[in-house]
Amino acid sequence: MIKKVQKLDQQMMDRLLTIWLKTNVETHDFIDATYWHEKKVLLKKELPKAEIYYYEIEGQIVGFMGIIDESYLAGIFVDSMFQNKKIGQKLIEAAKKEKERIALHVYHKNQRAIRFYDRNGFRKVAEQIDESTNEKEYLMVWERTEQI
Repeated sequence: MIKKVQKLDQQMMDRLLTIWLKTNVETHDFIDATYWHEKKVLLKKELPKAEIYYYEIEGQIVGFMGIIDESYLAGIFVDSMFQNKKIGQKLIEAAKKEKERIALHVYHKNQRAIRFYDRNGFRKVAEQIDESTNEKEYLMVWERTEQI
């Protein structure tokens, strides 16, 4: 079940940070894991500012996404034990119901994520180098289209 965070308590913060770190280290094996461990400190400060949707199974958070600045998808993170169960799909669908436009960055080497966003109507609009990792990344955008 998808829920939106109303109040981010310490227990929830710890669970989200655990999922975030584990998912990033596993998904971005082309980036040294110390990078993600160092970023965790920054994320802990920024997470309370984000609009967070999470997916819960039997009272346990198994995945979440964070949106900042109204329409920027900072990421979708699903615990590896629960991947390939359409949780990311359901999270992105929830965001698309709420937003007119969603933008995100995805690393060129993360082809699985690129295919996921392609299937969900996102298109590549720009390419750049992420200065903090020196990795090529794409800016991808989804925009609601009016049905005639």
